[in-house]
Amino acid sequence: MTARGQANLVGFAVAILVVVTVTVAGVALANDALVDADRTPARTHAAERLAAHLVDGEAAHTRERNVLRAAAADNLTAADLDSAVPPARGRPIRVAVGGNVIVERGDPTRGEYARIERRVRVERDVPRSADVDLTEDRRVVLPDHAGQVAIRIETDRVPRVTTVRAGDRVVLYDPTGLDGRYAFRPPATRPLPVTFEIEPGLSGRGTAAATVSWTATNASVESLEVTVGD
Repeated sequence: MTARGQANLVGFAVAILVVVTVTVAGVALANDALVDADRTPARTHAAERLAAHLVDGEAAHTRERNVLRAAAADNLTAADLDSAVPPARGRPIRVAVGGNVIVERGDPTRGEYARIERRVRVERDVPRSADVDLTEDRRVVLPDHAGQVAIRIETDRVPRVTTVRAGDRVVLYDPTGLDGRYAFRPPATRPLPVTFEIEPGLSGRGTAAATVSWTATNASVESLEVTVGD
């Protein structure tokens, strides 16, 4: 073989080596990229699913979409979230509302992580009650209400309280007289008048009183932060 031919052969061998090396390196880089691509969507997907569940209007801790019931949200656990959001299972997570952490498992910010922030309405239940002397007044107005309304009626049976109305709806009725504790789900009207009716011709001959108890809401707009790690 001539010197020129040997040189060409060596050059070809080097070319083959370079191509193989570049190809192997390219495959290694591609594998690294695929690993990162697989890892990042999983982390981000879990955060997106978790955030969506937390504001879902059908969830037990919400009153409607994007409206959290503070007491129920504060009682959420990592196990609750794992059950509702399988992609979050076993991952470090942190859920904070208004800067207050309500659920945390591990430290999701150690290493790479995904964070999603939303603005939500947070409603806190506030108990309210009003006492009524039914010989003087027969009407209570509820400016706001959520859930059931409870009424305790105390009477010596004369006068007899026969009917309770919430707005235009009759919610309690007994022709023989209402006396004791009752509860009803009121119409959505706000403000809501609750009125008591006494059997005609019997007022002024005895005593009757009522206590109306209901739940009002104190609402604020706050940030919901969801952080999920690897």
